[in-house]
Amino acid sequence: MFILLLIQTLWGYDYNDLLIDAQSRIYPKLLMLQEGLLHNKEKEKPLVLTIVYMPEDEAVARKIVRKIEHYHDHRIGEYRFVVRMASYEALDRLDRTDALYLLKADDTSLKHAVEIGSSKKIPVFVYDFNDLESGALLALTIERSTVIYLNRDALKKGPRFSSTLYSIARFMDVQTN
Repeated sequence: MFILLLIQTLWGYDYNDLLIDAQSRIYPKLLMLQEGLLHNKEKEKPLVLTIVYMPEDEAVARKIVRKIEHYHDHRIGEYRFVVRMASYEALDRLDRTDALYLLKADDTSLKHAVEIGSSKKIPVFVYDFNDLESGALLALTIERSTVIYLNRDALKKGPRFSSTLYSIARFMDVQTN
């Protein structure tokens, strides 16, 4: 058991390529369902999604950026779209973003990132469904089909979305740590 923990610490979390692929396709589209985002958006300024990572997962974050850029070609609908990366340590210095996509991290880093997202009233997506416990808004999983989970408590504090998202998502009452 100790060796398994040591390997995970040295090389980071083990990510599922199929799940990353699904999230890379869907998370940017869900951003478009946020109420008021596009009305308040100047067309010259792109929508920005920031992938937040621990140092050992930088390569995974780069892979996700490439996938999202491939699937969306720097556009969502008629809006320009930029995907960028920030480490959890650099998140406080982040100047502007319209959403956060959090990769695995320790509880303190996850909660801090969620607090930043909540204070900016932006969606916080997570890679791992279990990280909804940190207070993040949304997780996408693959069960028998692709399932979108919304954290009901985070939704009360955060941005509002089109009723379309509410009709297809499953709501979770998550007890935050």
